[in-house]
Amino acid sequence: MRLVIGVTRVLRGRLRVVGSCSRVLWGRRGLAVAGDNHRSLNGVKDNTLHDMERIDVRSNVTSDRKRDGEDHAMLFRTAVKEGNVSVACVHFSSLYEREGIEQVEASKTALDTSTLRDFLTLLQSAPITKEISRTIRHVLKALWTHGSPWSIQDYKLLVEHAGSTFSDTKALEWVDAMLGSDMIPDVDMLVLAIQRVGSASKLEGLVRLYTGFKERGLLLPKLNEMLVDACLYRYGPKEALRILEDVEREGPLPAWAVAQKIKAFGQLGDVSAVESAFETYVASGEVPSEEMYRQVLIAVGRHGTHDQLQTYFHDMTARGVPQTPDIHGALIEAYVFQDNILAAERHMSSLASLNVIPTVYAYTSLIEAHFRLGNLPAAETLLKDLRSKNLVPTPKLLNSCLAAYMKQNNLSSALDIIQEYQSLGYKDKLGHFRTTWINSLIRTGQTEQAQTLYTQLLDSKNGTPDPVILSMLVDACIRTKNYTKALSIAEWANKHSEFIDPVLTSTLIHAFTKSGDMQTALRLLRRLTLDPSSRTHPKLVKTSRSPFHRHPPLLVAYSTIISALCRLNAPHLAINHLTQLAKEFTPNSIVVTPLLRYYARTRDRYSALDVLQTLLSHDVLPDIGSLKVVYDLYVHLYPTETIQYYIKDLRRLSLHPLFLSRAFGAAIANHIAFGEYELAEWIFLEMQSEGVVVLDETLFGLVGMYREIGEVEKGEVLLGGLKGGMGFLDD
Repeated sequence: MRLVIGVTRVLRGRLRVVGSCSRVLWGRRGLAVAGDNHRSLNGVKDNTLHDMERIDVRSNVTSDRKRDGEDHAMLFRTAVKEGNVSVACVHFSSLYEREGIEQVEASKTALDTSTLRDFLTLLQSAPITKEISRTIRHVLKALWTHGSPWSIQDYKLLVEHAGSTFSDTKALEWVDAMLGSDMIPDVDMLVLAIQRVGSASKLEGLVRLYTGFKERGLLLPKLNEMLVDACLYRYGPKEALRILEDVEREGPLPAWAVAQKIKAFGQLGDVSAVESAFETYVASGEVPSEEMYRQVLIAVGRHGTHDQLQTYFHDMTARGVPQTPDIHGALIEAYVFQDNILAAERHMSSLASLNVIPTVYAYTSLIEAHFRLGNLPAAETLLKDLRSKNLVPTPKLLNSCLAAYMKQNNLSSALDIIQEYQSLGYKDKLGHFRTTWINSLIRTGQTEQAQTLYTQLLDSKNGTPDPVILSMLVDACIRTKNYTKALSIAEWANKHSEFIDPVLTSTLIHAFTKSGDMQTALRLLRRLTLDPSSRTHPKLVKTSRSPFHRHPPLLVAYSTIISALCRLNAPHLAINHLTQLAKEFTPNSIVVTPLLRYYARTRDRYSALDVLQTLLSHDVLPDIGSLKVVYDLYVHLYPTETIQYYIKDLRRLSLHPLFLSRAFGAAIANHIAFGEYELAEWIFLEMQSEGVVVLDETLFGLVGMYREIGEVEKGEVLLGGLKGGMGFLDD
């Protein structure tokens, strides 16, 4: 199929289409008309291309790579036998993750199933991290490609790791895959699935889980109870009620289900439904449980009146239901919900005469109420009383205390709370609030105060530096071009510890290059290459948008060095560093783009192609981001027939199908970004006629383009062509 359009006039770089004649291509630099004498992408004649013959394709690359692969396989087997997880991961990454599992399986470097199984067992003994989880997925994919079917234990391992690393979509994908197989999972597997999906997923995931269990007849009373509880924990009362309706069809609701039904209606704010559910259960002749009364008190406290609250509390006393600490705590919470702080305090004081110790949740609700009212002395008094009764503050309570002290800039009290966090083992919350607080100071330009606060925090942690915060401080100084301050923070960090985190090191390299000290930057780069952890993704910090927290530190460091060398007009040195990186790691666009942009500015087409050839000679395929820069260079060099010259040159470098797909995709993305939709569509059609596979990324871009111009039907057709299968294993 060809796109044939006619043009009568051009207004502001856009086409006015009337009728049909020859094909017209409108680019950012001119107009090209191709009629019957249109040349195919393979047949373009370029008299200047004889210079391209100087690009040397190394003949021994394949044999070198094959030999390297055999070495990695041997070293991998040795590391697995010795139980060295970190070394085994490095060689497995080089052997499988970089070169492609299918490609390795087709060669002599493939590993036997028993070695991969031993490696999988070894990985289970390592701490759960995103890197370990990703490696486990790739090991299982290698086993699958090897013809080794997955067991229930394999699925259980995947679900456990997906949930533990808070990847809700991954946890759901593995559960879906398990439910779609012929295997019959055991109860432990189903319980684990609910726990992981419930802790990391949204409500949609829990609904999908319930539907899958229901369709396969796997639902048990225990699973129903867990699913309802998980939905209510996620504040999904409607979803919980739908599950309870299915339970009720099988017979009268048990006590736990009635209590959860009352809780669901309470979350919806429907007090009449709460009362109706409670009265229906009482009418059946059963005595309401303590949990039912607790949920009724909380629901009425949120949405009812004081009189209703007293009625249910006295009714519970008349029926002889024990007034446990949880019941008293619920009543205090209910008073707080009704803003009746005096009643809550009176009831709290009366518990001493009853020899009842209030619950932590009762203290939490009352302390938070005083914080909201700005009554810090009363809140601190209750906090001391809580500690005197040997009760352990919850993370929620400590969060409220810390937020109140942060609002007042009360550093000493906030530090006391942080130390309590640490002593109670709330490490994740501690790191989150510490980082959030310091980052908020950094974002408001209070770098000095942030460093002062961090110094105090460092003392409270017995001198152990936090590399994430240090890198944030250095990064903040770099953004304000205060390079001297950035380096002084680095020197200060060195005094506290001999070890510098890779993320911080890559940030320091940035600071040294900006200050003009390339010698020190290169020295740090050499040290960074010796650290295996520099090749893995750092822990993401939600409060930081710095690139130093989104990519492996080694890539960021090389990108910084290459950018600095290009600024110094030394691209030949930049290419040397790129070549060195490509020998052991796959460079992505953040490394390659600075060099390509330099050649785009200087209009040096041959050098840009040399960069691509350097990557290809190391079996590294440039990504779409890098190729977009190259295509933009061709737009400026060849205002007409841009795509023809561009594809012709790239085909001289490589005919790899994925490389060509990315090359076309980069051209399409470039034109879509500039609003040149007609040309983007024409290239897409040419791409199809050439038999080049269209990547999902390109299809998504085209779908968005068609929606933008109001041709939704074409976009829907393209959506039907998106790939499926096991692609989700490769991220």
